[in-house]
Amino acid sequence: MKRYIGLFAFLLILVVVCDILGLPQWAGFIILVFIVFPRTRQILFLVLSSLSIITIPLLYFSAIGVHIYTVVVAWQYAWWKGILSLFLPVISQVYWFVVLTIENHSVRNAYCITLLIFVFVWVYTYMITPLLNACSRTAAES
Repeated sequence: MKRYIGLFAFLLILVVVCDILGLPQWAGFIILVFIVFPRTRQILFLVLSSLSIITIPLLYFSAIGVHIYTVVVAWQYAWWKGILSLFLPVISQVYWFVVLTIENHSVRNAYCITLLIFVFVWVYTYMITPLLNACSRTAAES
């Protein structure tokens, strides 16, 4: 029983912290699993890093779709803005994100949400996945 006292104390502290922060109970369970079972982290790293096989082609197609969507949004304002957006993809996407956010007083419109999801997938694919691959290689070597 003595060897489980630390685990029970940690579990109680975790429940209290999750309650104070307003996190759901499953988030506390995931944190507990990651701390108690260190192999779970390695398995999760391998699974998440293997998702890049799917996300990279998906990212290329969605980049084309987001660019076309940007041109359509710009074309609705003026034809010359649509043509200008066609030749300046990243600048026009940032510009129309800001314009539509100011116009609607929030990012809760279809274009802004689409662009945010695209940026999230890009960050995941090109920044988080290499980090996960490096961590899984380091964990496998040790």
